[in-house]
Amino acid sequence: MKITELAKILDKQLEMLYPDCAGKWYVSFRRGEVIDGCILIGETGRGANPQDALIDYARKIRGKRMAFGAHTKDRMEFVIPNDLSGAL
Repeated sequence: MKITELAKILDKQLEMLYPDCAGKWYVSFRRGEVIDGCILIGETGRGANPQDALIDYARKIRGKRMAFGAHTKDRMEFVIPNDLSGAL
């Protein structure tokens, strides 16, 4: 499954940040955090261009449980598919 397809299914936004001073692009789900035991981790994909950042992010969250709006009454959790790809 493509990460853009997952974003549509979950009705969640992917946020792409412009290159930093080192020229890296960043991407992550808005208000999404990876759950590692009882710890929430703000995972981010990085790359030399937007596509590389998406590929890196998909690799990092593949098969993980994620919380969206973790500290709100509207918290939702999903398990990210193991076949997630960063392809557009």
